Amino acid sequence: MRLIDADRLFSESMLKLASPGELEVVIGVRKEEIDAQPTIDAEPVKNGKWIQIHPFEKFICSECKCQSDYKWNFCPICGAKMENI
Repeated sequence: MRLIDADRLFSESMLKLASPGELEVVIGVRKEEIDAQPTIDAEPVKNGKWIQIHPFEKFICSECKCQSDYKWNFCPICGAKMENI
């Protein structure tokens, strides 16, 4: 699934029209088509860090405090993107 900027798509598609008369005819239809497209609820990306509990043992996610034996790119529990891998 892709997220799109519907406002940008609408304005860019309007710039591609050949003439002002065409713009008046198509503008309502294009906006309705774009607005009718399904949307998803996007969440902002969480950033976290692995905090070492004990040398050479476990790490804790700074966001959800879950423990891990390995420094993953993302926390397997909360999905935070880890910065210090």
